[in-house]
Amino acid sequence: MSNGKILRYTDPRRFGAWLWTKELEGHNVLAHLGPEPLSDEFNGEYLQQKCAKRKTAIKPWLMDNNWWSAWEYLR
Repeated sequence: MSNGKILRYTDPRRFGAWLWTKELEGHNVLAHLGPEPLSDEFNGEYLQQKCAKRKTAIKPWLMDNNWWSAWEYLR
């Protein structure tokens, strides 16, 4: 937005939420989410590191937002 604020709508469980914030980094609602899959942080090295620690079935692991922001891409 022209005033420097970011408008982001998140609805992972279809309950809905509107967040008004100047910075997404460290926002208490978003802080637990992993990186966006299209970001520079989400690369082969990051994915290999997270896969090596996986001890669950693949679907629940892929839906876990703690290591990546899956809900935006797996709907």
